[in-house]
Formats: sequence, C-alpha cells, structure tokens
Amino acid sequence: MLDTGSDPRPFSYPFKWETDTVLSDGGTVAIRPIKSGDAPRIEAMHSRLSPETIYFRFFTPLPRLSEAMLSRFVNVDYIDRMALVALLGDDIIAVARYDRLPGHSTAEVAFLVDDAHQGRGLATIMLEFLVEAAKEAGIHTFIADTLPENSRMLRVFRDAGFKDTRSFQDGVIRVRFEINPTLQSVKRMQAREQRAVARSIARILAPRSIAVVGASRDPYSVGNVIFRNILESSFAGPVYPVNTSTTYVSSVKAYSCISEIPDEIDLAIVVIPASEIRSFISEAADKQVGGLVIISSGFSDTDEEGALAEREIIRAARRNGMRVVGPASMGVANTDPAVSLNATVAPFGIEPGRAALISHSGALGLAIVEEARRRGIGLSSFVSSGNRADVSGNDLLHYWELDPNTDVILLYLETFGNPRTFARVARRVARNKPIIAVKARKYTAGKTPSARNLSEKTPSEGQALSPSGKIIKSISVDIAVDALMKYTGVIRVDSLEQLFELGHGMVAQPLPRGRRVAILSNRGGPAPLAQDACENGGLVMAKLTSTSKEALSALISNKRISNPIELGPEVDPSTYGKVLEVLLNDENVDSVLVLYVPTITGRMTGKSNLREASFFSNGRGTTELPAITAAKGVAAAISKAAQQENSSQPKPVLANFLALPGIEVELRRHPREIPSFDFPEMAATVLSRMADHSAWKSQDDGEVPEFNEVDADGAALIIRNSLDKSRVQMEDGQPGGPATAWIVGQEGLQLLEKYGITAKDHVEVIGYLSFEVATQFEVSIVHDRLFGPILSMGVAGELSEYLDSKAYATLPLYTSDIEPFIDSIPAIGLIKGSSKRMAHDLTSIYDLIARLGSLIDDHYAISNLEATLVSTPTGAYIKDVEILVNDWSPMASALTRSLN
Repeated sequence: MLDTGSDPRPFSYPFKWETDTVLSDGGTVAIRPIKSGDAPRIEAMHSRLSPETIYFRFFTPLPRLSEAMLSRFVNVDYIDRMALVALLGDDIIAVARYDRLPGHSTAEVAFLVDDAHQGRGLATIMLEFLVEAAKEAGIHTFIADTLPENSRMLRVFRDAGFKDTRSFQDGVIRVRFEINPTLQSVKRMQAREQRAVARSIARILAPRSIAVVGASRDPYSVGNVIFRNILESSFAGPVYPVNTSTTYVSSVKAYSCISEIPDEIDLAIVVIPASEIRSFISEAADKQVGGLVIISSGFSDTDEEGALAEREIIRAARRNGMRVVGPASMGVANTDPAVSLNATVAPFGIEPGRAALISHSGALGLAIVEEARRRGIGLSSFVSSGNRADVSGNDLLHYWELDPNTDVILLYLETFGNPRTFARVARRVARNKPIIAVKARKYTAGKTPSARNLSEKTPSEGQALSPSGKIIKSISVDIAVDALMKYTGVIRVDSLEQLFELGHGMVAQPLPRGRRVAILSNRGGPAPLAQDACENGGLVMAKLTSTSKEALSALISNKRISNPIELGPEVDPSTYGKVLEVLLNDENVDSVLVLYVPTITGRMTGKSNLREASFFSNGRGTTELPAITAAKGVAAAISKAAQQENSSQPKPVLANFLALPGIEVELRRHPREIPSFDFPEMAATVLSRMADHSAWKSQDDGEVPEFNEVDADGAALIIRNSLDKSRVQMEDGQPGGPATAWIVGQEGLQLLEKYGITAKDHVEVIGYLSFEVATQFEVSIVHDRLFGPILSMGVAGELSEYLDSKAYATLPLYTSDIEPFIDSIPAIGLIKGSSKRMAHDLTSIYDLIARLGSLIDDHYAISNLEATLVSTPTGAYIKDVEILVNDWSPMASALTRSLN
C-alpha cells in the first residue's frame, strides 16, 4: 500500500531520507522522516506497547498520549527537531528523534521500538540515520537519558562504537557522545551491515521451504521446468506448487493461492503475468514470506511504464520485509548439500563446487553455468539477478564472504547498482576471497551522467569551462570502472573465456607467495612461449638452488640444469612427478608450470607402422596409442606430486597439455585438481594474474588517512558563503536551479589551507635552478554522483603533449594505496632522482594527495577540483586551484545502510 501520510511542503520535508534498509535478522523496513499525518499510526503503536516499554521511554506510566504530546511528536522542523519512523506494512514500528538544545550544537536523542520488533536492530540502524541527519544540521553531540534497567538501550549506545561518557544522577544514566564517526564506529556499522545483508540473502539462497507460484502441468512451461528442477535437485525442504487451475503438479498437491499452504514459506518463486504480481505481493506479505525470486518479465526490461511498476512492487516488497531477486531472473541455485537447490530454468543440473557466480544477463547466465560445468568448474551457488531491482552483486558479496562453501567469486556485470558500496564491500571481501569480474566496457550511453572524458582537452560546442578556461571535466565509465576495481582488489577480465580460465586456476590451486616461477616441459617449443608470457605478466624465472640442481641431475640426462627444465621425449612419465616434487620443494620457487607436447616415440602397441594410425587414436577404437597413454601417465604423476601432502604452504601448479584430449580426468583424480589450459600462454597469464592478486593481498590494507589539525568547519563556511553569494545572484534575475559557485584565487588557497594543504599562487623560485628542478603535475578530482570521487594525476606543461596519459584512482585512497598510485603516474621517474636530476620529496606529495582526498570526502558540495601540483626537492605544494561547488547533498543511500 502506498504511504498515506500527509504531504508537507516539498521545500521543508527532506525526501532524501526516505529509504529502505535491512534489519539484523535479514528482514526489511522502510525508513522516512515523520509526517504530521502519522498521528494515528503513532497512537496505534503506543497502544501496542507494554507498560515496561512505555516506562523506559517516558519514565512514567502513560497509557495514552495527550493531544499536545502527539502534536509535538509528529510536527518537527527537520533541522533543530528531527524524527524518523520505521514502517512495516502500514504500521509504524519504531521512532527515533533528536531535539537540539537551544543555542547549542548538542541534541537530545530518544528511541521507541514496538515490543514485537525489539531485538531486530531497529534502534541501532535508526541511530545511524539520525547521526547523518544531525551532522547535516550542524549538530556535533548527542545526549540521552536512560534508566539503569533499560539495558537494551544502553547496549545500543555501547555497540554503536562512539566514544561515550556516562554519568549517573537522580536515578538516570546520561550518555553523551560526539557523533563524528570513529574507526571503531565505522567498523562496527560495517560488521552489522554484513551480518544483516547476509541473513537477508540466506532467505533466498538457503530457504527451508519454497512455493513456486505459477507452477504448471505443461512440461514446456517455465513454471513446470523450475518446479521439476527443484524436485530433481533433492531440495532439503518442502516445495509447494501454487496454481489456480489444477490440483496437482508433477504428482505434488497444488494450492490455489499461497495463503492456503499450511506451512511457513521462506522463498516464493514467482512465474505469473507481470500484471498480477502487485496483488501477489500483498498475499506474500500476509503470509510473511521471507524472499521472492521473480522470473516474470515485462518491467524495466520493456519500457518506462514497466519500470514504474517495478519500482512499486520492490517498494511494496521491502516495506513488508521481503528481498527480491529479479524481475526477469532465470532463477537461483545452491549446491550446499544442506540446501541442494536448483530453482533455475536450466535444462541441466548445477555441478557442485567452490565458485559462486552472479550473472546480470538471464539467458547468457545459463550459458555461463553450462560452460562452467563443461570446463569442470563447480559452483557453490548461482544467482541470475535479472533487472537487479533489489538484490545486487553488493548484497551477494556480503553473503558469499561468510559462506564456507565459496572460495572464489565470479561476476558478470552489465551495470553497477551502487559503485560506492561495491568499492567498500569488495575491498574487504577480496582480502579473503578472490573476486573476478567481467564488466562490459561501456554503458549504452558510453559515459556516466556527467558525460565527458577526463582526457579531453579541446572544448566542444557548449562545453562548460572553469574561470581560467579549463574544461569542467567528468569521468568516462571505463576509466571509473578500472579505477574502482584496481583499488578494491577486484580482478577485471575482458572476456568470459578469461573469467573461466582465471576462475578455474584460483578455485583449483592456492595463490603463489611470490613471482618466481619454474617451467617444466618435455619439448623446447612451448617453453619459450610460456616464459615470454610469464615475464610479460611480471613473473620472473626462478633461480634453482644447488640442492635442487643436484637432485635434478640425478633424475634427467640433461647435465645443464636451468629453468625452464626440459625433459627429453624418452623420459618415463613417473620422472615428471619426481622432478615436480624437487621444484615444489625448492625455496626459490613460488609456482610451477608444467607443459607437455605429445610425442610419437615409444612402442606402438597393436600397430606395425605410423601410417596405419591417427596420431591420437588408432582409428578403430581398439587400442590407445602411446601418445595418449604417455600423456595420461604424466598427468597422473604430476597430479599426485602436486598434492604436496606434507606442506603447510602448498604452491600452485598449472599445466598445458597441448592438443591432447581426455587428460582432465587424470588431473582431477586427487583433491587438489591441476587446471590445464589450451595453450601455454594462457596458463602463464593465469598464473601471473594469480601472483598479482597475491601481491595485493600481502600489502597492508591500510586505512583512510585522518588528520587532527584540519578545520572542517572553516572549510564548510567558505563553501557555504560561496554558495550563498551564488544564490543572491540567482535571485537578482539569473535562471533558477541548484546554486553553483567557483572558489578560486586566494579564497581557493584558503580553503586548501584549512586542511593543511600547502598552497601558493606562484611557482616558488629555488635559486637559479627553479625551472630545472620544479616539476608540475595536473591534478583533477571529479565527484561523479554514481561512482563517487575520481582522482586523476599526470605531468603538466609541455611534457603532457608527449605523455598524454594519467593515473586514476577512486577516493578516498587508503594509506596503502597512495604510494602505488603516485608510482603509476606516467613520467613519475622525472622526480625520483638520477645522476642529472635531484630527487624530489615524494613524502610531501603523498601527504598532499591524502589531504585532498580528506577534503573531498568531508565536503560533498565539491563536485570538481582542478589544480597544479608543483614538486621540488624540498617539498610539494598546490597552485592555480579552481574548485566548483554545488548545493546538492547526497541521498541517504550514499551515507547510510540503505537499499536504495
């Protein structure tokens, strides 16, 4: 049902705080500011409260609210007095509010939660929302008076992670805390988010009972296929067909509507016409269904009218506690034996394994699942996200991070739901489980909403310019995606083939501890190809120890032992296993590539000459040729050696059996499968990407830099004054719309100085060498509303004509990212020193970039920053700064645990 609260004046009511969120048990609610029309709902909620809950909130028995109290509760100004409500269905089930103390930046907070919904994390998450609203209103401190017996409320403040102080007077505990986020409060909030979202996804991927709404007796219908797939996958719980026109489906009793099912339903698979889904949501809400997978299409996948209908059904589902996969999904699957669910339209079973997969494309997703099965890559779970109206890859990352059956996460992405959330969550998840993503290179429009590329230098007709004539830059989607993935540790690949190849390698083998690789081959041909590919990918050929060389000399006839190690064609297959054992025990070796080329030497069992037989088969199906027999022997030998049963830190082994079919069975014979690739170059490329990810994981994760000496309030005043001047000019006759202003010159330098950023209005002269030792870099920051702030940096001046490329990164940069970012800038070697040039103070550059990131992170009003960074041997500083500010503020989804 649509919200029936009153409609206050648009300019006073903060629509931005209307959102949906997930509670600690995985259920969902709607959160919004209170409205004057909520009085009946507040009265109804109060009537449901227990005497104890009322006493804890009001410190006195209060069976009914007076008219004056009720009016004060529901009428607020949304600045000095703010109240948020949580709605489940049509009922308000929680209220959180603050009231500013007159003339102070301190506010008193209070919470009230319906007894039936206490313990679901409502007060905690509403505190998070209230904090963000208060900060925007200029409030810095919260106080709360709580009875000592109200342990739940005291626990809310303690668990929030803020540094609070407590005092006791007149039988009341007063809690006081600054609301600026602390490292502890952020970590605790993210931990709560992870658990809550994972539980909401568990309702869909690990249900205890399922209803298939639209299950049909027609064997060719989608509803019938899904229902039979669930039955044939031996789902661990009951599954109920819902069909209005039949009493049985596949010999299982059918129900005419979901309300008739006698048991609770965790998950409903919906395969009914789009026009009927809105009414079904109400039935599912009455039944208290946990989650929905909507197979039906006809929503945003068709036209704008469908998109509007889709938003309505998602809003209704969330407001009634349900998460939704789809619409236009091809289903979900979970191969965990405790679940054993295949609720897809796939015409084949899902092979169990350790990789999780999400596909945005429905039909392509099923093809991807089949290809994974063909390649022997088993899946722990699979989600076809369809239109991604609710459940997205971000939600699934939370679930898969905690899933003990998932080791590697595979993503096929067409768009990002919330890139800011993705960046935060993926960075954490990738530390424990590799994330491999295929992302289409361009959106339909090719750009994010702001629509020009950072590398463009010549303004097109109508292009907006800064006061100095520079193009107001935006960000291309591909640059943003690359920056996003690079600094979150997500491994981006360009094709589905690369997704499978790299996924196979990472699922089957451990990551290498370093970049030193040994190559074992029986022929010279593929070894140089593999070596070139390894070195191009950043791997180095391992220098074998003297102990290893002695052991190898005893095993092979080649007395010149070097890496790559080449075995002759006459070598017995078992020798491969022995040589591999030596290489894996070498302390200078981090990984091994095994290459094998078929050979026709040896005894030709059952054949008198070569002309009678094919190279790989005898042509008559009676005898296996030595080429195949020998290859299988080699595969069996290296497979056994690669198990490294006595090693606490096993090393990866990858293989290439060139042009040899049927070898995979031997390579999978033991628990640690050896992945085999079609060509040596692909095996080398996979290994190099594995080494890259291992190196990223080995780095200290760092943290977002914090600076105690910054004057954030002073910076905010400069921005506010600039926007106020712009508004005055608009009122004097310029066109209306959001206020924008340029902060330049001395005012711009003063803004930077508020964050301790050294800024000057000229190039500082350092003796007569000033022009030789000062190197200038162009720094640009674009605050894209979709991807967040993107930083670019490249050499400025005449050199830029020859080095027209930049380094890119998402902000804020972590402490561990700043130095690698600076090192990635083209021509950075100019300031690192040489026999002819003095080395510059790189530490001061690191500090400037970190402070710029802190400035942007603290002030959403900054949409563009253009500056020149001047580097010298004695330090670095900023000049020629131009800052564009807007009066837009982020939606709740950018600040809180929001599903929107």
